[in-house]
Amino acid sequence: MMIIWLKTYGCKRLTTLLGIQKQIESMQFNVTHLTSIINIGTVGDIDMARQRGNSWLGDVKTSTKRIRKSFTSQQEAELWEASLKLAIARGESIGDEGVLPSVETFSQYAKRVHAILWGETLHGTKVINQLAEIADIVNDCPISQIDDQHIEDIVTALKEKRNADATINRKLASLSKLLTQAKKTKILADKPDIPRFKEGKGRLRFLSKEEEVRLLDKLEFLRPAFADFTAFLIDTGFRFGEALKFTWNDYHDGKVTLWHTKSNTPRTVPLTQRCREILERCPKDTQYPFGHINRNTYRTVFEKARAMANLDESVIPHSMRHTCASRLVQSGVDIRRVQVWLGHSTIAMTMRYSHLAPDDLDVCLEALEQG
Repeated sequence: MMIIWLKTYGCKRLTTLLGIQKQIESMQFNVTHLTSIINIGTVGDIDMARQRGNSWLGDVKTSTKRIRKSFTSQQEAELWEASLKLAIARGESIGDEGVLPSVETFSQYAKRVHAILWGETLHGTKVINQLAEIADIVNDCPISQIDDQHIEDIVTALKEKRNADATINRKLASLSKLLTQAKKTKILADKPDIPRFKEGKGRLRFLSKEEEVRLLDKLEFLRPAFADFTAFLIDTGFRFGEALKFTWNDYHDGKVTLWHTKSNTPRTVPLTQRCREILERCPKDTQYPFGHINRNTYRTVFEKARAMANLDESVIPHSMRHTCASRLVQSGVDIRRVQVWLGHSTIAMTMRYSHLAPDDLDVCLEALEQG
């Protein structure tokens, strides 16, 4: 009986070909798992992707041939190797360039490469739901069969669900990243065109000082802990999830370091006196300062307080982040520092607030007059 060696976390395990497909498909793949599937038909391991000059060489040996291919990164090479070995385990035909059209479904492929492409980030959690929705729309067809018609079906379905153009763009961006990887690893022959819809700039709703007082006053009446949390969001500009996920160990010397961010880039933010006092009042019975905040309950109470404070429905929890950004810019903080404070991956995101900057063109006039 044909056998393979399956190495997981440094331990070898012998299993039959009949059981390999189930084991591979049940794995939650990440870099460690992707490098763990070894060749069929040969006793012993082979080298994994290795660097050669400025490129990375993928290397897979079958019982009849050895297939090698160069990639620009180690990640791409290892994903290619894993895709090839998975296809071999399933008994699929293998060409000289690698895997021929795969029967791996959309959701199976998305699950397999998710940790590689998005990692353990807050954004990555949203992507899981986005791709699951798309999988339902395309009836979870093989990833290798995704074409222009599927893209049209996806867009049509999302519009029928009354998704805004900006929301559709976010979902299509996740799909595009997934399909780009599938094409790089030869699972998808041609990547279909992914449309992008024009997005309106929208209104950046932020609170005035007087509106902040009214909102916090009503929250204090309904749920004091929620008033503290809201004030913390205003002074830090943290995203909702960022505020919920930092731990006591991330708080030191009056600063909070965020490790799990949307941009996947850690940042350290100094806290105001009000924020430091809020943390002093937070329960210490969990590792998270705001571990007692339930997202759904908070939104319900927030909406009630908003109505009591006579604020319009455009005021949402994320408006606290806009409030922080607007106050920084209006106070004359340069846009680059605001970008770092908010954790924006590009300056373009921060430039949405630039129109709020003080009118300092008189300084330019003075410089020219002196010249």
